[in-house]
Amino acid sequence: METDLLPTAARLPAWWPPRTTPPRRPPITLEGILAGVRVPDADPRRWREQLEEATAGLREALLVDPGVARAALESPVCPQGLRVREGMLAIMRAAGLPEATRAAALTGLLLYAIADAAYQHAPDGRHPSLAACRHAPEGRHPHLASAPDAPCGERFRFGLKLLLDGLAAALPDRAG
Repeated sequence: METDLLPTAARLPAWWPPRTTPPRRPPITLEGILAGVRVPDADPRRWREQLEEATAGLREALLVDPGVARAALESPVCPQGLRVREGMLAIMRAAGLPEATRAAALTGLLLYAIADAAYQHAPDGRHPSLAACRHAPEGRHPHLASAPDAPCGERFRFGLKLLLDGLAAALPDRAG
């Protein structure tokens, strides 16, 4: 009598499906995600369009997975993150923005893209804090209770326009 009860290829019936291992998905890394962010070469005549493209591209890249935006905030800066930052600063420099303005604007644009990506992963694209405002007692908080909530994409574009309008206003002796 055979004591080895583990199946082997020789003992399996012909109709038995072959043993396969499911394909492994490569791990998602912040470095890999940021590699896909396109930052155009700086052109002083197109600075606004270029910053919009880079910031929106960063946000889109971070939407690939719910944990990525959080990782972007909590992780040290990787080489691709440095590339994105360097490119955005080059665009702002070509536009003629002062150095201090560039540094603050970079932080603002990066944080805006990351935060919006995190909000996008909330149910229905609405963060729980926004939903809580929706249910605020109307008598105590009439403005919050009646304020419309724009879809994430519209909200992002609106906020980005405001940030870029502020940068245009900071240009020395030039209109944005």
